[in-house]
Amino acid sequence: MTAAEKKTLAWLAARMPVWVGFDHLTIPGFAGQLMVGTSYALSRHHARWLLWGVLFLAVNWFGDSLDGTLARFRNRQRPRYGFYVDHVVDAIGSTVLVTGLAFSGLASLYLFADPGRTWQEMRSCSRCWTGMRHRHDGPHVVYATVRQMIQLCREQRVP
Repeated sequence: MTAAEKKTLAWLAARMPVWVGFDHLTIPGFAGQLMVGTSYALSRHHARWLLWGVLFLAVNWFGDSLDGTLARFRNRQRPRYGFYVDHVVDAIGSTVLVTGLAFSGLASLYLFADPGRTWQEMRSCSRCWTGMRHRHDGPHVVYATVRQMIQLCREQRVP
């Protein structure tokens, strides 16, 4: 997480209404990730859905990043529970996201035929994603990153 993200999350946590619990923020984060996968799958029919995917990525970031920050800000951490819920939600959401990407036509379904290769591809994409996040600044960062990820997936397509 970058310093700017940490500052933004701290600022948001300080201004979050008392009635909003950190568990409430997990829900939009999870829903955002599910919608990213759905948007990727629907992009097969129209590229406009990729732009919706960017919006849903922002919703995912908001919920997924802010839930833990809010718990720490309010000094109400539940390390075991939070760790478990976060990882289960991320695993399910990531599966939907990658499946949506596979059905989009931007990546090959053959990636799912070999779980070992799929894991290596995801690790490779993850390293590229992390590198790209740190090379961009400004409002174009999400668009540029999504565009580069799509290009990366096209380059790695299996015939």
